[in-house]
Amino acid sequence: MRPTPDRVREAVFNILGQHLDDMSFLDLFAGTGAMGLEAASRGARRSTLVEADLDAFATCEANIRALGVEDRVRAIRGDAARVARDLAEAGEAYDVVFADPPYGDPPERTAALVEQIDGSTLLEADGVLVLQMKRGLPLPAAPRLALQAPRYYGITTILVYERPT
Repeated sequence: MRPTPDRVREAVFNILGQHLDDMSFLDLFAGTGAMGLEAASRGARRSTLVEADLDAFATCEANIRALGVEDRVRAIRGDAARVARDLAEAGEAYDVVFADPPYGDPPERTAALVEQIDGSTLLEADGVLVLQMKRGLPLPAAPRLALQAPRYYGITTILVYERPT
């Protein structure tokens, strides 16, 4: 597990705006759940943490309980792409989808996830996809989303894709 460094997490929330009042936040590859839990602390009305690793998932659940946010934060164990598909098929949509795939994943897997989100109803009409990835990898295409200029933090690239309204 590679936690999102504090500097990168701060940068992501600076990009999104400090307050996420009444927004919904999906944290794919959640790890400990830090991003989704911080979104809840910044006012997100609903935050969903998705994690495949059993130990990391247990940490997500423990952190949710420890912070007493069970009423608006939930954890789902499973593969990020599969869970994202299932959530979209169930009619769920999010204002912000944050994805931080493992840096060791093949770039094709990340590109496929971005393409899947781009073509689904997982993002609200004016939603934002934030992708954290290893610097130097090809930038995944998303024809229906507008890509802002990449931001670089050490070995990390942050990409922000917006759904045009």
